[in-house]
Amino acid sequence: MGDILINLDITSEPACTKDMTLESMVDIAVGRWPDQATCATQDIDGEILFWQVPIGTVLIARHQALTDQGMIGLLGFAAHVCATYYEEDEIAFVATDWRESVVSHPRFRMRCAEAKAR
Repeated sequence: MGDILINLDITSEPACTKDMTLESMVDIAVGRWPDQATCATQDIDGEILFWQVPIGTVLIARHQALTDQGMIGLLGFAAHVCATYYEEDEIAFVATDWRESVVSHPRFRMRCAEAKAR
């Protein structure tokens, strides 16, 4: 059986930018938050990736990631839960804040908002 080679150095074609946040894109594109996923990021091609590692780890990786390289190379396949795209008329878009945004599970966002309100 032949070897399978996965080249993580290949850069993707950039998607068009949509004037909305990644949080808004995730809320629209995802009907149900994926089991085990703690947070989500977006790559240059518009792919929204869900991760099952601590949010702090993803924040560090997001800060270290080069614009044209994906997060899989930094976090690994074992940390990846699933992926989706925000699309309009079958065209993928990136959010205006995709380069730095890490979106947490909605229940975590609600807890943070409640804590800030106190």
